[in-house]
Amino acid sequence: MHYLGLCCIVKNEDKFLKEWLAYHSSIGVEHFYLYDNESTIPVDTWLPKFADTSKVTILRASGAVMQLPAYNHCLTNFGSKFQWLGFIDADEYLLPHETDDLRTFLAEFEPHGGLGIHWRMFGSSGHEKRPEQPIIKAYTKAFINPDSHIKSIVQPHKTTGCRNPHAFGYICESGCVNEQHLPIADGSAWSVPSIQRIQINHYYFKSREDFMSKLKRGRVEGSFENDLARRMEYFDQHIETPAIEDTRIQRFLPKVEKILKDDCLSLNPDKENLNLSTTELLNKAQTAIQNMDWINAELCMCKLSKELQDVSDLWLMRAMVARSQKRLKAAEFFISEALKHSNNLNIWVEQFQLVMLNEDYNLAEAILHHLKRMSGLNAEEDPTLTYNIDIMEKMLKHKTKA
Repeated sequence: MHYLGLCCIVKNEDKFLKEWLAYHSSIGVEHFYLYDNESTIPVDTWLPKFADTSKVTILRASGAVMQLPAYNHCLTNFGSKFQWLGFIDADEYLLPHETDDLRTFLAEFEPHGGLGIHWRMFGSSGHEKRPEQPIIKAYTKAFINPDSHIKSIVQPHKTTGCRNPHAFGYICESGCVNEQHLPIADGSAWSVPSIQRIQINHYYFKSREDFMSKLKRGRVEGSFENDLARRMEYFDQHIETPAIEDTRIQRFLPKVEKILKDDCLSLNPDKENLNLSTTELLNKAQTAIQNMDWINAELCMCKLSKELQDVSDLWLMRAMVARSQKRLKAAEFFISEALKHSNNLNIWVEQFQLVMLNEDYNLAEAILHHLKRMSGLNAEEDPTLTYNIDIMEKMLKHKTKA
């Protein structure tokens, strides 16, 4: 089973699609489903030379307004193969700020049905003609204010289907949330924007030349842009919109440029773990933690998550790894999930380490008191717990962090 895939419906994106695939493969996407909506040059006539069927599945989607049918087809026919499936356009680039691998960011959202991610709109950056550079290098001027629109990455087994190109319905109680774990109503395409932890770089305009080309060829989603936003007046108006420089996505530029230079999507971020058993993955994760190989540890635990989602030890391991990388928000969430499934005192030992990092010494003292009391009630002394309590007392006395 794969952890993360992307679905996209495309029309005449042959000039940009390779970069979109190269970029998202670089951040951990394991497989792509491309629905070709009557491209002049059919995608399946040229893309397989760049990316074979082990990485990309190409399907034809003929007709008008096919985005919603394509999304629901993908969800119904391929959803069971994935923990997460994202549904975005070919001018949208997912950008996590806390990790270089999108899968490790998604891990803390597994108890929810989906994650709604907000756009940051990027303008033309002064380009009249199409630049001879990758999109993520050429376009760096972003609107100051993030957009209220979301796009969704969902867990297929927790969804009832796609309601609109932005949002889904959910069968689980928690449904969709934003990056701060705040709920987004089922089927809602909007929410109060929050892009501190993750955003979608929406390269809607590109150069004037590209925007004019987009007007002429039409798009997959229907009439709105054809009667309003596609007009060239909209392009001229966007130039006056206050913008800031945002180049954070360029940390992935070397990987993307190498893939484009090689003209081959050889990167398969799921290859090493794809066929390992649960025991093998667990052993690999534990070894990686011992070696402080945090990324590989996290990726192994992502693969284990669906089968072991109710096992507190998995959430505890994830909390330890996140804390070790100073990803404190993720660690806090992992700890809360571990506590839902067990009253194991080792979870509180890890919680103590986390609150010490947050300099919440009152809570740290309360946790230490709780552990002392609970250890005293045990019939048999636990040497490891006794040792940890001793260390915790010294940390609290000197207010030292883990």
